[in-house]
Order: sequence, then C-alpha cells, then structure tokens
Amino acid sequence: MVASAAVFWRIAFRNVWRQRTKSLIVGFILFLCTGLIVFGNALVDAVDAGMEKSVTQSVSGHLQVYSAEARDALSVFGDEYGSMPDIGVIPDFAALAAAVRKVENVRAIVPMGINFAMGQSGNELDRWLATLRQAVREGDPARIAERRDEVRAVCERLLQELQNTRDVAAADSAIAQDIEQARRAASPEFWAGFDADPLGSLEFLENKVAPLEAAMSELWLQFLGTDLDAFAQNFDRFEIVEGTAVPKGQRGFLMNHGFYEEAVKHRVARELDKMKKLRAEGASFESDADLRSRRDQLPTQYRRVLYQLDRKASADLTQRLRALLGTPDTALPDLLQSFLKVDDANFDARYAFFYEHVAPQLQLYAAKVGDVIPLQGYTKSGYSKSINVKVYGTFRFKGLEDSDIGKMFNLVDLVTFRDLYGMMTPERRAEVQALREQAGVKDVKREDAEAALFGEAAPAIERQVETAEIDELAGLAKVARGEANQAFDPAELERGVALNAAVVLADPTRLHETKAAIEAALKDAGLKMQVIDWQAASGMVGMLVVVARGVLWVIIFVLLIVAAVVINNSMVIATMERVKEIGTMRAIGAGRGWIRRLFLAETAMLGLVSGGLGAACAAGAVVLWGRVGLPAPNAFMQFLFGGPRLHPWFESGHLVSALVIILLFALISTLYPAALASRVSPRAAMASDG
Repeated sequence: MVASAAVFWRIAFRNVWRQRTKSLIVGFILFLCTGLIVFGNALVDAVDAGMEKSVTQSVSGHLQVYSAEARDALSVFGDEYGSMPDIGVIPDFAALAAAVRKVENVRAIVPMGINFAMGQSGNELDRWLATLRQAVREGDPARIAERRDEVRAVCERLLQELQNTRDVAAADSAIAQDIEQARRAASPEFWAGFDADPLGSLEFLENKVAPLEAAMSELWLQFLGTDLDAFAQNFDRFEIVEGTAVPKGQRGFLMNHGFYEEAVKHRVARELDKMKKLRAEGASFESDADLRSRRDQLPTQYRRVLYQLDRKASADLTQRLRALLGTPDTALPDLLQSFLKVDDANFDARYAFFYEHVAPQLQLYAAKVGDVIPLQGYTKSGYSKSINVKVYGTFRFKGLEDSDIGKMFNLVDLVTFRDLYGMMTPERRAEVQALREQAGVKDVKREDAEAALFGEAAPAIERQVETAEIDELAGLAKVARGEANQAFDPAELERGVALNAAVVLADPTRLHETKAAIEAALKDAGLKMQVIDWQAASGMVGMLVVVARGVLWVIIFVLLIVAAVVINNSMVIATMERVKEIGTMRAIGAGRGWIRRLFLAETAMLGLVSGGLGAACAAGAVVLWGRVGLPAPNAFMQFLFGGPRLHPWFESGHLVSALVIILLFALISTLYPAALASRVSPRAAMASDG
C-alpha cells in the first residue's frame, strides 16, 4: 500500500509539473484567493476590535439597557435622520442598577441620557455693552468714557456695514429701518446725551442695535448627561485636557475638546488652524479644492476680528499691518481683508503673525473654561428651558481626538440633564414645590385659567392633570438665573430617572453570556427593560464592520467563482490532452475511481502549495503591518481603527479557514474534469494513437 501510494503521488506530481503553464495560472489564482482571505479576515477582525474599543471605551460600554416600551431602537450616535430616537425612560435607575450589579462579570453600570441644547454667549456688541453697563453700575467715570468710545466705534462700523449691504442688495423697508437705528447709535447727539440717561441709552443699544449684528455666538450642543465620576472611572479613553473635572455633587459641564476647538473657537482662528492642518498633510491651495474654498471665504470674515478690537488695539494693529503689507495709508477694514488673503507663499508667515499680534486682542473662544453658559433645551413635554451651568473643563477620548464621531458628545451632570429634560428626582420636586409655595403658584384647570388670572374672586381649583410643565417653568427659575445652590446630593444620581444605562464588563469576551444573565436578572426583578450589545447600540455606525465583512466575502466569492471556472476549464483541456495517457493507465489496470482520485490529488497538491504560499505571504504582511500599523486616512477611519493607526494581528484560524475554503472550491471545480477523465477507455487511447 505504501509503495502504491508513493507511485500515485509521484504520478500526480509529474502531471502538475509537466503542465506548468496550466498549473501556474491556477496556482496564482489560488495564491491570491488564499492571501486575500487571510489578510482580509485579519484586517476586518482588527477593524471590528478597533471600533469596539472606540465605542465601548468612549460612550456605550459593552452593553446598553433601556426601556422595553421604547418607540425606537437605541442608537447612541443618532438615527439615519441625525436625531435621537425615542427610547422611553428608565423610571427608577436605582432598581435597575441593583438588579444588574448582582450579575457576575458586571464591573459597573452608568446612567445616561442624550439630548441637544443651544448655548449662547452674545455677539461682539453685546460683550462691549456688558462692560459699559458694568462701568455705569460701578460709577467709574474714566472707565465709562473708555467703554463708551469703544461701543460708539463698534456702532460706527456696524452702520458702515449696513450701508454697504444696502448698496449691494435690493433696498427694503427693513434694512432702511436698521440703518436708521444704527445711525442714531453712531450719532454725536446720542452720545452727547448718554451721561444724562445712561441706563435708557443702554436699553436702546441692547434692545435695538445689538440684534442688528448677525454674528450671534450660538453653539448647538449635543450632550450626554451622566454620573460624571462614574463615567470618568469606567470609560478608559476619557481624559481631561484643560481645566478640571466637575467636583462631586456639583452641577457642571465638560466640553469636548475637539468641539471646543472647532466650534467654540473664533471663526478666523479655527479656519486658519484647519488650513494649517491640511497643509501639514501635504495639501496646497493649488491642488486641494477644500483648501481653496476656505481660502476664498476667509477674507469675508474680517468683521469677526474688527468688531472685537478696542481703539488702542485697532491703532496698534493698523500700524503693524501697514508695515507687514507695505500700504501706509490703508484703513483697518481693508488691511484685515488683505491680510486674510493667504496663499502657499505667505500662509505660514501670516498664520504666525495672527497668533502673535491679533489673537491676543480677541476673545478667542465664545465660551471659555470657567465661564457660566446658559444651556437652552426642550423638555419631554416640549417646553423651552434654560439653565446656567459652569464649564469646568474640556475632555477628549484618547486616540479619537481627530474623529468627528469622537467629538460628538459633551458631558453634563445627570441632575442638570434631568432638569433640562423635565425629569426630576423626589428631592428636586420637593424643592420645586417649596419655590412654588413661596411664589404663590396655584394649580388650576386649563379651562379655568382665564377666570383664575382675571377674575376678581376666582377660587383656586386644584388641577386634575399632571403639573409637570408648571414645575419645569417655576421650579428651575433660580437655577436658570444662577441663584440656586448648584450643589446636589450625589445620592440623587442613583434615585432618579435615566434614558439608558451603559454596562461595563470585567471580561468582554463573555459578552453574550453576561447579556443573557442580565436579561434574566431584569425579568426576575420585574423590570421591563431590554439589553443590547455595543454593536446594536451603535446603530448604523455599528453596522459598518458587518458591511465591510460582507463586501470582503463578496469579493472573495467572486474570485473563487473565477478560480473555479479557470480550474474547471484547465482540467477539461488537460483531460483532452491526456486521453492517450489516461487510456494507457486504464489498459494496465487503473480503474475509474483511481483516475478520479488522481485528478483530485493533482488539484489538492496544487491547492496546498499555492494556498500555503498565499497564506504565508499574507500572514507575513499581517505581522509586518501589525508592527508598523496602518495609518487612518481620515478622521472617520480613525474611529473605525480605534485610534490613528490600525494594528492587525494573525491568528491560526485565519490560515486554517483560508486553506479549507480554497481546497474545497478547488476540489469541487475538479469534480467534472475528473469524472470526464474517468470515462476515457483504452480503446479511445488506441484510437488517438492511431
């Protein structure tokens, strides 16, 4: 048997070697397919692991828990419409946390809720008027005179801009009225009478003139309300960049540092920063369309610089810009526009000049660390609400600094989130009730509201419906004005409501097992909740790896089909060419089965050699790239990679699966040629010989 097997394999090897052209063609295709399977699987597995780290270590945890009565599926990054789905509420987070913490492998459970709000810090004229009002309040004549001159200068610039707008746009009554208001604010008569009635003059400027400046500093914020201490302890990528963490038991806001730099920073500064970054990546104004678009728009932003300069700064900057640009008689507005016309030759010098001489004169951030900003959001019942919150610092998710998804969320304490969303703890509701009683607020039926407000002796009638909206409007008045105590009992974080909760596991490899255990624990506790893994919680973002793996296998399948066709055709041709040889072997006693096995053995030999070489080369590439790392080509890929570089790794399973798949496809492709060869008779061999 050993001798027979040796002869069999020598014949198979001789046939593969004799038909080298065919063998090289088939072998090369098998080489490519095997290498692609090994490298592709390693790459997709690495992306899967990278995105898992990005998601689980930043905002979602390994599992997410939310109401089973939710109208929509939870998606922490928003749905396909860019909005947050309606996921209901967790009415008692303490009960949920108690049930989940009993499950083995649960490291922590963190309450959460995602919402949107607007923060506004006013425009440039608002800021100058605030300093003037403060000087009037303090009764400082020298400071009043200085600030008054600055406000007047801004009003004169505003008047000029409105007149320029009228000259290039169709005239209408609205712009004519705006120009008239600005002309009055810039007139000598108005400022001559300012000292006689400073408060009345300030009221006119604040209510009639300041709104004419369109550049309002409105910040649309997406924020995550959570237990900030638990969040910092359990999400490994979180780190403070500037400022400090929010003190325990205090209301506070942490701004995402990427958002802080790209949305809160002065528009001119951030455009210059973006252009510098693009140029550092190898782009130029001549070759990059995005860079050219930013360059063309930059000079139109000169007013954002102009309106922040006081007289002294304006005079100093005028002299410096005249010297830089070589235009001794040009006015500051024209100088700024010329200065902001950048190109490849002058960009670096002007970027350095801006940060050395211009930026120190500006309010570089609309809201700085340490500022108190109003967050204006909408409650679950649709009421607008504003709460003043201090910005304690900025943070980032390590490795995701440049990722747009990594910049999505700002953080706020959960108590403030609940107040903005209209969900209060029993302690907060008791505080609200005390404020209502102090203010003399009475509940009335909706249909009796007019009588209660305007009737002479209308009795107070208790409402028959929920009074949440009155609580929301009355109970947080002091908080909105910054008068209420900003501290709270940390125990409130557990006792209140939440929208969802992140579960962090001690051993992530036991995710599915732990998920099933949590579902059982929640059912035993009588809590109507649902549990999903990080990938489902990521929504469309989490499906990207599934799509990538699907695309990979589609490509592999197409290549395998091509390989199967080539192998089949090659073996059929080889069969036709080997009729005499096959007939001779049949004549000396080789059976049909032996001939079929010979053809299959030839293909298996070719598959093992070619597939083994392909797998070895792919494994070497994976190991090499694993050490060096594949750089993320853009910010989104940085999120998928879990950082700026992807480090794939090789597993024996990748090699085994690739070889098994290749051999199966190759052998299946050889079945028909092998069957065809087995039908060759000795007579056919003699006929071909004759």
